[in-house]
Amino acid sequence: VLNGLDTLQVCTHYEYRGQKVYDFPASMKKLAECTPVYTEFPGWDFDPEDVVKKGYTSLPETAQTYIKFISEHLHIPMYVVSVGPARDQTLILKELF
Repeated sequence: VLNGLDTLQVCTHYEYRGQKVYDFPASMKKLAECTPVYTEFPGWDFDPEDVVKKGYTSLPETAQTYIKFISEHLHIPMYVVSVGPARDQTLILKELF
């Protein structure tokens, strides 16, 4: 789904009355006063079949940077990376990060 996009933006937190808020506001009134703060990543384009054959390290560096950011930002290890909609386009990995 993300393959072929020019850029990707990830909302990392909100600004609310000069304070950083890391949880999605439950109140619509509070949400209306929040400003999302994004981290932007350059996009990528690759052939999923090529990545399935060659492995994770054949992903474009921009895609690897995005995946590493998600892992680090959420404080979770990455074990699975899907590079396409087909079942055989899912990479099962040893812990990378």
